[in-house]
Amino acid sequence: AIATDTPQPTVTMADTPTHIVSSTPTSILKSVTGADCIPNHPVQTGKVVDVVDGDTIKVQMDQDGRTYTIRYIGMDTPEYTSQVEYFGSEAAVENVRLVMGKTASLIKDVSETDRYGRLLRYVIVDGIFVNYELVARGFANTASFPPDIACIPAFQGAEQKAKTAALGLWNAPPAATPIPTVVPVTGGGGGGNAPCTCNGPDL
Repeated sequence: AIATDTPQPTVTMADTPTHIVSSTPTSILKSVTGADCIPNHPVQTGKVVDVVDGDTIKVQMDQDGRTYTIRYIGMDTPEYTSQVEYFGSEAAVENVRLVMGKTASLIKDVSETDRYGRLLRYVIVDGIFVNYELVARGFANTASFPPDIACIPAFQGAEQKAKTAALGLWNAPPAATPIPTVVPVTGGGGGGNAPCTCNGPDL
């Protein structure tokens, strides 16, 4: 997840890769769990050369050899850049394990880029639908940003199962109970205003 007030290196619409692989999701997504929701759009491919955090990567495209920042569609992981949230580092590490150095198949929904110029994509690596997998295993929550919502129902179902199983970020430790402030008792007199000598029964 990238904080909205921290602009990332942008790719302008003019820089968006236009030459795409002729294959379609039909051939790429067979037997890939959760991927039947992905729209039937052409597929781009490239090598993952950097993992920014749990939901953002950088890919060197096969089509033009240039590197683009890719933001996963439909989900969001805890922060691990400008700030660190619970399970943010674990999500980033898992993303590295799933995709780093591997060939990714990238498919868009409706939008080409977000407001930071990052390409918005569904990501398939080694037969795993990465967006879905991170949600299903409790590393991410569903995040709906219309019009890119084709897989939101699938992600919501995966998220509910992760919650029920208390996986990952859904197994967060309970919030710490505030410690009551102790106000020293001062002054003389009887009853509750008697001074404490901190000896014997008073201690």
